[in-house]
Amino acid sequence: MNSLLKLCVLKFATVIFFVASPLTAGATDVQKLAQRAQSSDISIESILADLRGRSTQSQYEAFANAIRHSPALAAQLNELVRAGLLTRISIDSGEASQGRSFGAMRSGSTWVFTPSFVADQGPRRIHDVVSDDDILPDNMVFALGFMAWRTTHDEEVTKALGAMRESTDAPMAKMEWLVKLNIRIDAGAFIQGWNDVVDAAVRQNRGVPLTVSQGNALMMNLRYRGPLLKAVTAASPNPKLRMESLYIPYDTKNVAALASALQESQLIDIQPMNMRP
Repeated sequence: MNSLLKLCVLKFATVIFFVASPLTAGATDVQKLAQRAQSSDISIESILADLRGRSTQSQYEAFANAIRHSPALAAQLNELVRAGLLTRISIDSGEASQGRSFGAMRSGSTWVFTPSFVADQGPRRIHDVVSDDDILPDNMVFALGFMAWRTTHDEEVTKALGAMRESTDAPMAKMEWLVKLNIRIDAGAFIQGWNDVVDAAVRQNRGVPLTVSQGNALMMNLRYRGPLLKAVTAASPNPKLRMESLYIPYDTKNVAALASALQESQLIDIQPMNMRP
C-alpha cells in the first residue's frame, strides 16, 4: 500500500466506522436550527450572531470578516444555511486532547474549529518577496469555501459509501475507488476556496482585477498554496492548471490537474469528510 493510500485509509476510516463523539452533543438544538433554516429567511448572519456569544471577539471577527469580504463565499454559505446544511459554527477548546489531527471539521450541520486553527487563518506574509501593492490572502476565506464545497457533496459521498459496503469487490479496490472520489471532490473544494480568496482580494482592491504580481503574491502567501502551486507549474505529461484572470474555471481538465497535485501533496488541516453525515 503506498503512502497516499495509507493516509487516505486513516482519513476516511473514521467515517466508515463512525462512533458518536462528544462533538455531537446538543444535536437537538442543531436539529431545531436546521428546521428554522429550512422554514425561514435565516442567513449566515444568524449563524455569526450565534457565534458571537460563544467566542472571543478576535475569533468572531475571523469568521465575520472572511464572510463579509467575499460575496461569493457569503452566497455559498447562505445557500447551505437555508438548506439546513449549516446550522452552527463552534469553537472547540479541546484541541489535540481529543485526538484530532484536523483543526477544522464538520459534524452533521455543525462546523467545528479549534482556537489555534482560527488564530492561524488570518492574513499574514509567509513569502519573502514584497511589493507595495501586495494583497495578503485571508486563509479563513479559503477554509470556509473548501468546507462549503465539501458540504454540497456530502450526499455523493454517502451514496458512494453505501455502494462500497454492498460491493463484492476486494476491500483494497473499494478503498482506492473511494479515495479517488474524495480526491476529485477535494480538487473542486480547492478551486472554490481559491476563487473565494480571489473574490475577497478583488473586493479589497476596490473592485479592480489583480495584476499578475498581486496574483502571485496572493498565492505565495496562502497557507494552502502547495497543491495549487504544483498544479499551476506542472510539467507534461501531468495536467496543468489553467487560470482566467486569476480565477480557476471549474472544468474537467482543472479538476484533473488539481487531483494529480493532491495525490502528491500532504493532507491539509481541514477534515474533508463529515464526521456525522
